[in-house]
Amino acid sequence: MFTKKNKPVHVGIAGAGSGPGELNPTSPTWIFIHKWAKDQLAEARLRNDNMNLSELNTAILRGRIDALKDLINLPDPGKDMPELPEYTLDNDRFAGY
Repeated sequence: MFTKKNKPVHVGIAGAGSGPGELNPTSPTWIFIHKWAKDQLAEARLRNDNMNLSELNTAILRGRIDALKDLINLPDPGKDMPELPEYTLDNDRFAGY
């Protein structure tokens, strides 16, 4: 499953102050999470193909798909995670729904 990379990936959590952590792509926990995320991604993609979704529900589902893909790609330090703006209610497009 992880033939390209089987070394732990050192990660830091912004603002955590506890220093870097480690994500080991060969650990049973990560293998479980990775499989769960891939299964969830497949289901979300099937639901996204449903032509009866509203524009809002389609946007929410696409956000979930993006988040699942980011989770699946965590052990690949060569893939840059996009910089996200700081969350505020002013930039929340779905506030109030």
